[in-house]
Amino acid sequence: MNLNHLSQFVAVADAGSLREAAKTLGLSQSAITKSLRLLEAELGVSLVERHTRGSTLTIYGQELLSHARLVCNEVKLTRQRLRQMGGEAPDAVHVGSSGGASLDLLPDAISFIRSRYPTVQIVTSVGLPAKLLPKLIEGGLDLVLGPLPTRAIPSSITIDRLFKSRSVVIARKGHPLAGARRFRELAKAPWVLLSELCEEGSPIEQLRVEEGLDPLDVIVRTDDAFLVDRLVCRTDALSTMRLSLLQSAMLSDQLIQIHLEDLNLDDQMVLFTRKQVKLSTIAERFVEIVQMQAKQIEQNLSRDANRE
Repeated sequence: MNLNHLSQFVAVADAGSLREAAKTLGLSQSAITKSLRLLEAELGVSLVERHTRGSTLTIYGQELLSHARLVCNEVKLTRQRLRQMGGEAPDAVHVGSSGGASLDLLPDAISFIRSRYPTVQIVTSVGLPAKLLPKLIEGGLDLVLGPLPTRAIPSSITIDRLFKSRSVVIARKGHPLAGARRFRELAKAPWVLLSELCEEGSPIEQLRVEEGLDPLDVIVRTDDAFLVDRLVCRTDALSTMRLSLLQSAMLSDQLIQIHLEDLNLDDQMVLFTRKQVKLSTIAERFVEIVQMQAKQIEQNLSRDANRE
């Protein structure tokens, strides 16, 4: 199977049309068309449906896409690794991170890498692990940082537990339910929640079921932690947030914690990497700094708990 054909197929899938893919790759549209036809002929199936407004993948194209993307990324990583062995530094480190991990772990790691390797670019993608892990598996990310999901983790992923993370229920300052102490008191309020907290098995859902309460009024379900912050600041909706993020200077004057006695939102902050895939030397250094920072956070959390 021709690597160029696969990479051009991936480009068509990403661009949504042969014309845009050709522009991105600096090729003629006829060259992209020929490449696709050769790939389809080799596989014996139709991969792309052409329309006047673009193109969409067939069921066969959808099945091929993740495999093709993985192959292309693996070849790219292999080339980078060989160049590094020859003394050339990689162009970039690709990091996926949740909002909380971005605040706690990324600044020091990025600062260190930039001071030692000024030509290396750090490319970040923000979201929850459930959204980012497929990109990690495909090779589009070197590593992912974020809370451990409630759903099962693919066997191709390595999990390195970093520290326990404490989350709390939040509201805007002056919220009428600020004095609530039991989850039941908040059951009728509107909520803005990260997608994973809406799933069966999440702490909020478990407590709701145990209390025999109706489904929450979730007015927005999202993977964007920063959207959650903005909506809670501007509405009467409730949500949850990492305590360290709530205590940061940029939010402490706008949001408050609702001190519930019956809801435990503690989870694990985790580093995800791919099994049997060696990171670049610089990505390895990045991981080392993240792990050192995580140990410091764990020590700080332990000290604060002892004070309480």
